[in-house]
Amino acid sequence: EKVKKYKKGEEKKQIITLTNREKETLKKIDERAETEFGISLLQLMEVAGTRMAEFLRSKFPRLTQLEVLVICGKGNNGGDGLVMAGFFTTGVLK
Repeated sequence: EKVKKYKKGEEKKQIITLTNREKETLKKIDERAETEFGISLLQLMEVAGTRMAEFLRSKFPRLTQLEVLVICGKGNNGGDGLVMAGFFTTGVLK
């Protein structure tokens, strides 16, 4: 995990990147959840997106009153982000 450090007064944005090894480990965990426990990748995505939306709402209560921009990549986490964005656009978390 890499987190940029900011100087005093500099705008703070936190970006976390994973190494290829960490990505492979997460991929194996997802595959194991499906093969050993019968949890589909779609179910994992739904849970991850739902929990992230709930977490953000608990940390930022006014979030549901604002316009939210969710930028998703093309990987599996992109699906999690789309699920999360859906909660904000439908008003489910209000």
